[in-house]
Amino acid sequence: MLTLRLPWGCPPLREYTSATGDSGVLTPLNQLSQKVDLPKFSSSAACLLQPGIGGCNFEQPLSAVLTAFKKLEGSSLMRKNALTVIILITDEEDCSIESDAFFDLKELSDTEANVACGRHKDLLYDIDDLHEKIVNAKTAATGRVADQTILFAAITGVPVASPCEGRGDQIGECSNVRPLVNATGTMAAPDEVKRPVSSFQMQTYYEYACQREVDDEAITNAYPASRIVEMAQKFGKNGFVFSICNENWTPIMKQLGDAILTRVDKGSN
Repeated sequence: MLTLRLPWGCPPLREYTSATGDSGVLTPLNQLSQKVDLPKFSSSAACLLQPGIGGCNFEQPLSAVLTAFKKLEGSSLMRKNALTVIILITDEEDCSIESDAFFDLKELSDTEANVACGRHKDLLYDIDDLHEKIVNAKTAATGRVADQTILFAAITGVPVASPCEGRGDQIGECSNVRPLVNATGTMAAPDEVKRPVSSFQMQTYYEYACQREVDDEAITNAYPASRIVEMAQKFGKNGFVFSICNENWTPIMKQLGDAILTRVDKGSN
């Protein structure tokens, strides 16, 4: 697991506040470069991030967003006019578990744990319900209807240059897209395949949604993230999906930066 942390701990971001007004009011994004040392700000922000592959075996990024929103209620990050930006970077599908019955599944004790989430979607949060809960949590935290003050973006497991990429309200019929050329399954119902995890054991996985290779070596393998795509679609023009298998992420980051600045210029800060 890659952890980025300065040896003396992470410098607080609190110093990056407006020059005037309450200390809890953060500098508007479109004024940031005029008020702060951007390299120092970037270093401090990066220190707070701990990317890696540790944690629960069942990735639940969408319910993690909901939990974060609830915990941030009352903080300066949840202001009435603030645009809240959610960016997920994951090579796994969302498995936001709603029912404790999930942990009694027989698959969890054998070689099929990796496909338990896809086989038992009825035990996961419904995306419509989860989207509503996220928006309501932002509304409760800010006292303002929040459906247009959230930007949701995911760099995740979808085929490159497919109908699954793009803005939420422009994404096509992603669920029926075949992830790989030779796949018989779809994004919503991918093939199950056996892969070796040791010299004497095989485990069941889903077929990849996309792969990126360099000199015949797999650099990126990502599983179909149809639930995450569906969430982006719920956010409409404020939702974005990009393939994690894209070789160059520069256009992705530019598009997200432009989208954020456009919304900031319209009144969010």
